[in-house]
Amino acid sequence: MMRRKSPTGRYKVDPTDPRRMIMVGYDEKGEYELLGSEGIDNDGDGFVNEDGEGAYDPNRDWGWNWQPNYIQSGAYKYPFSIPENRAVVDFVMKHPNIAAAQSYHNNGGMILRGPGALEDLDTYNAQDVRVYDALGKKGEEMLPGYRYLVVYKDYYILYLAAS
Repeated sequence: MMRRKSPTGRYKVDPTDPRRMIMVGYDEKGEYELLGSEGIDNDGDGFVNEDGEGAYDPNRDWGWNWQPNYIQSGAYKYPFSIPENRAVVDFVMKHPNIAAAQSYHNNGGMILRGPGALEDLDTYNAQDVRVYDALGKKGEEMLPGYRYLVVYKDYYILYLAAS
């Protein structure tokens, strides 16, 4: 909160933490008035600095069956709106010789494959699934403690409503 000295102020510095302001009692004279929050509206929603760290999940920013935040908690503004994901898709689209890619997550001990939602099950070719399964099982052998999971049935179903 921004503050400034004021003869009509209703706040004083908290004696236990000088960064904090506390309201004075009716029989006390305050030193400061509060002017409001300082900062920037860095997500364009009309509020200043209200979003905590980790408000958006880069895994929910991809284009396939993207859903808004109220349906898929952690989604950002629109597909590929996070700069890092936009850079990946731009690179891949400029290089049509890329046939496959592997993403690495920083936590969890999981080798995940789609689909993430049951309604996408029929988009997976059976021959491709056999290859994915073989790679996933080989990954389990190579990475002790990692498990190969199909997202929608072994992990969780995507597009759960935001809570």
